[in-house]
Amino acid sequence: MKKEKIYRNPKIIFTIFFLTLSTIMFSLYNLVSSYNKNVGENKFINFFISQGEKFFQIEKYNFLDENSFYNKELLELTEDDMDKINMIVNLKGYTVYRIKKNNYVYKDIYELLNIRHEYGIIYDAYSYQSDNVDIISINDMNLLFNEKIIGKMPTNSNEILISNYIADLIINYGIKKYNNGVISIDYYKFDNYESLIDENTYFVFNNNKVKISGIIDYDLSEYELLKNKNWDELNDNELKFGDELIRKAKNIYSKIYVNQSFIDTLTNSAKIVDSCIVTGIIYQANFDGGFSSIIHKFKNNGDFLIKTTYSDDYYNTLYLTLKLKNVFFYSSILCLIVTIILLLISRKEFKLHSDNKIIYDIKIDFLVVLISMALSSVFYSFVILLFRNIICSAFFQPLTPFEFSISQYVIILVLPILIVFLSRLCSCFNMLNKKLKK
Repeated sequence: MKKEKIYRNPKIIFTIFFLTLSTIMFSLYNLVSSYNKNVGENKFINFFISQGEKFFQIEKYNFLDENSFYNKELLELTEDDMDKINMIVNLKGYTVYRIKKNNYVYKDIYELLNIRHEYGIIYDAYSYQSDNVDIISINDMNLLFNEKIIGKMPTNSNEILISNYIADLIINYGIKKYNNGVISIDYYKFDNYESLIDENTYFVFNNNKVKISGIIDYDLSEYELLKNKNWDELNDNELKFGDELIRKAKNIYSKIYVNQSFIDTLTNSAKIVDSCIVTGIIYQANFDGGFSSIIHKFKNNGDFLIKTTYSDDYYNTLYLTLKLKNVFFYSSILCLIVTIILLLISRKEFKLHSDNKIIYDIKIDFLVVLISMALSSVFYSFVILLFRNIICSAFFQPLTPFEFSISQYVIILVLPILIVFLSRLCSCFNMLNKKLKK
């Protein structure tokens, strides 16, 4: 057989194609599998530490749709749940409450504080707010934040401590006041933070008379560019700040701090219309020890989820890798089987038509391995860029699994050799079997 026919043989071309495809699929499987085991967990922990977050929260969910991570319902924690969580963390945390108005919906900050939120008002990108309003009773507020407080800590049963983000919503859109036992019909606007914490100014929090004793002065300067702009007016850089503000508003800026007597009053009054229920436990983040093991324990615990500013992004990425893991694994196995079959057929054909069987056999194997390595490296890199920048562009990029790693390129270099060697073993066993039969 002439040498050029080796290159033109369609079986060799298909062999190279499927060997390349199986190598790429197995490399992708290894990538997402490693992310699901420990790479993603370490990435999440390191990112959490780099962001300097002061606390993490444990919550319980009921997943309504197994095909969607975000379609889940926040559940009330029982006493047994709380004991189990504290035992896993090995620390007693602070109880987190929310006001539930029906089976699936919790009251947002506009409802709870009677901030103006009406149809027809144009809300800018800065004013986004969710229903994630956590009410926390804690004696030492410095455990969960170290920012300056405008005013003072809540000490009475009708005092609350809010963030300057919530204060900005009040200033921008107005709020109903509580005067002489009556809730005002009109919305009042305030000029600054100091006027909100005036000792003679009272508001209504879920039908209870309250006073804003203090405002946490978070650094919100980087989000100033979002004010007076709609979401469709933001450029790519501004959209990133908008998404970050949403995450922090859900976890940090929406929290309201009170003392325990406030919780008792709220719980008793909420029974009439709404429910004040326990939805989580919050802990100070201790980076000196145990934090990594806590993350690992709750990642593998189906009952509870750990909550941070970026935890939803992490869990959603984990959910993605679990789905892709099966796709890549079965695809790689299928391509591997096809490749070995083609290698056996091609080797047999060339042996029948060549004068020097061993030399041609080695040339075929070397050619297949070499070309497959080159093609796998190129196309694997292309697939990684495709997944990261196009297919999974909506996912949080700092936690993406689709990054270049040396281990996957080692697989690309070693796996074709192993597959060809495996096919050669199969061929040898086949020849040996035939001799034994003769």
